[in-house]
Amino acid sequence: MFRSIRARIIAATTGCLVVALLLNTIINFQVTRQDNQQSQRDILTSTSASHNMAIADWVNSKITVITSAQSVALSDDPVPVFKQLALAGGFTNVYVGYASKTAKFSDPTGVPADYDPTLRPWYQQAVSADGPVVTAPYVDAGTGKLVVTFAVPGDVAMDSVVANVRGIHPTPASSGLLLDSNGTVIAGSDPALVEVAANATRTVILAVALGYLAMTMSMYFQAVEKVGVATFTGLLRYVICSVPLMYLLGNMMGVEGVWIALVVADAITGIISIALAAHESKRLATL
Repeated sequence: MFRSIRARIIAATTGCLVVALLLNTIINFQVTRQDNQQSQRDILTSTSASHNMAIADWVNSKITVITSAQSVALSDDPVPVFKQLALAGGFTNVYVGYASKTAKFSDPTGVPADYDPTLRPWYQQAVSADGPVVTAPYVDAGTGKLVVTFAVPGDVAMDSVVANVRGIHPTPASSGLLLDSNGTVIAGSDPALVEVAANATRTVILAVALGYLAMTMSMYFQAVEKVGVATFTGLLRYVICSVPLMYLLGNMMGVEGVWIALVVADAITGIISIALAAHESKRLATL
């Protein structure tokens, strides 16, 4: 077929043209993809910055209100002022704790008779910091709402912050999450989805390090030109193990089974990879 010089030239030219078109397509795709990713990153950065500022302003405004009540807290009867501050500032409760282990509340409903404010985290944080502090969010036992304590002190519901976070949609298919410094999910656009994601993350990371062993072994076998073994280890985690296990455990246990399947797949992959590594080590020792 390619015996004549003319045929060979045509074939070579056609091959070069196909390769050039393929490269051009790949380059255009990568450039467009990177541009889209950069645009999305810019949108996310801008959205995050604006909402961070809004939350910071919210925190500062509450701290200012509570700080202004310091002198009132030392009066004989601060409760009437506390009630006004709670109403005006959107606080669920405004109260003061004394070193004498007594406390006064704008709304004492549900407070036990032996309540000792000096044992509360907000009190200890304020004493330790010697200034206004904000506790980590927690669910208030009385109202069932997500709250934080501003200590000097005062409780305020985070309804407005949660609503703000749930309104974040940088793109139609994306949503916002509010995390604390430890990575704990505080609020999201879909509470049920947030809980599922949090549980899934904790489950999936249990054995993820073992799964990466297969990737390492696959790259090693490629380097020593053992194509078959390299292909096997490359497909082991995501295809050979994960797909059947997700189908099987997913039918048996639902969504939770899918996450557990990934852990089991990582474990199986890790064990097989360790066995292959041990076998290869013995082979190399005999050379």
